[in-house]
Amino acid sequence: MQHKYVKKCPLCGTQFSIDDICNSDLITPLGMQIDDDDDHASFYYFNHDCPECGTSFTVPVMAFASLIDELIPSEDLFGTDICGEHCVRLDDLRECQHDCKWAPFRRFIVRLADSRRKDACVKKSM
Repeated sequence: MQHKYVKKCPLCGTQFSIDDICNSDLITPLGMQIDDDDDHASFYYFNHDCPECGTSFTVPVMAFASLIDELIPSEDLFGTDICGEHCVRLDDLRECQHDCKWAPFRRFIVRLADSRRKDACVKKSM
């Protein structure tokens, strides 16, 4: 469990830890966008889905590095012929299967988004 706050909601001021972001029903993953020139300028995007707020916010992808449960390749394939450029289109939530340093981060946000959709479907059917 990671309880250190990593983000303050830009609209309502609620503070979020990595654990909050990964587990709260009030936070919806939207996707990711990388900056190939600067790892620290690569972000995950989320919505704060509560009636009092509803805004979007970002958290640096690298803030989630300790949660990546697979080897992170050193090679960056962005801009090569085999790159599908999923990581630069926010609305693209398809997995990347390449051995690229961004692929594990991509798979992480896709799994997080998928688990939220499944949780939402279960709650609607109750």
